[in-house]
Amino acid sequence: MSYRFKKLSDEQVASFCVIVARNTSLNILRKEKNIFMMEEYELEQLQEKRIGRNEGY
Repeated sequence: MSYRFKKLSDEQVASFCVIVARNTSLNILRKEKNIFMMEEYELEQLQEKRIGRNEGY
């Protein structure tokens, strides 16, 4: 199998880098958001336990 390499122009390389960077940052943001939502959920659970304890359950 032989490969033919095509020289990419600077514009093609730049646009490819922009697409990769955009996708990467979106994935990072998505993960951060999931972590944040998880922490928020855990905080709510902790607060419920604390309220329950204070009321003598």
